[in-house]
Amino acid sequence: MKKSEEIKSSQYQKYFDDPERTGLFRTFWLEDRLPGKSLVYGITQGAHAVAVVDAAVVLGQPLSYELGGVKIIILRDEDGGVRAVQEEGGQDILVREAYWFAWSSFFPNTEVLD
Repeated sequence: MKKSEEIKSSQYQKYFDDPERTGLFRTFWLEDRLPGKSLVYGITQGAHAVAVVDAAVVLGQPLSYELGGVKIIILRDEDGGVRAVQEEGGQDILVREAYWFAWSSFFPNTEVLD
């Protein structure tokens, strides 16, 4: 089942469908960067953070990015998941899937890769 199909069958369908419902988070000042419910993949390196927009990660087209002085490669897996590895050494880097409103609340100075 694709991620979009899983969401459509959720008991929270009304929440997913309403772009204005962002829970307790109040990120009005960040909405000019991305719509609140944009799906992003958050990556951190020390004090540095980047939000990678879902549409930017295409299967078979790895993204190279430098974050906090570390060169990383961001990839979409065959199953639709997104992962990141250090360019040098291939060490896995934690990727967190989130809505933009939530990610930007915790990392307001995040960079955006779209």
